[in-house]
Formats: sequence, structure tokens, C-alpha cells
Amino acid sequence: MNLFFHSIHAHAMGIKLESMGGRLGAVGTGIVILIILAIFIEKVFSRSFFHGFLVSTGLLLSFDIVVFHWLFGLHRITNGPEANWLDPIFVVCGTIIMFLGIRNEWKIETGKDNILSQ
Repeated sequence: MNLFFHSIHAHAMGIKLESMGGRLGAVGTGIVILIILAIFIEKVFSRSFFHGFLVSTGLLLSFDIVVFHWLFGLHRITNGPEANWLDPIFVVCGTIIMFLGIRNEWKIETGKDNILSQ
């Protein structure tokens, strides 16, 4: 079953990522693309849409790492020793991004600064 869903070697466009530097470069490229996309969405779409984008991005980052990487042990690009420190960073960052999106949307909807003040 593993052959249907995962390759032992991570590669994209014919480039095999066998070194830690290559894998970290791929992750870094993804982060840069995500930041550019977030800036574009913030400039073009409404604030509520942007906050929804933040929530979904944060949820995906944390959920993907916890469920697929930690629970099921399925890694694609970060299958080396860098996953031991990169995965927790993504979970924390994803949780923070999700919280910021929820908090900022809450401020728009209620006019209150503190979600926990109810």
C-alpha cells in the first residue's frame, strides 16, 4: 500500500532531494511561496477572506504534522533528522497562525480585543 501513496525518495520535477540541504531548500521554497500567496491574498481579497486563509493554513500546518507525520509516520520531503526539530516548529507556528486568524476575525465581528473576555 505504501507504493501507492508514498515514494521512498522525495523528488520534484526530476530532482531527487537526498541531502538535508536539498530537503530544507524545498521546505524553504514552500514557505516563500506561502508568504507570497498570503501577501497577495491580503492585498486582493477582503480581510475576512485573509483571516480564513490564515486559519486554514495554520490548521493544515499543525494537523498535517500531528496526524500524518507523528501519528502515522508518513514523511515525504522531511524524512531525515531535520524532521525532529522542523516538525515541532511547524506545529507551533501553525497553531499561532490559526489563533491569529481567529483572533483578528473575532475583533472584526465583535469589536472586542479579547476573545476570552466573554
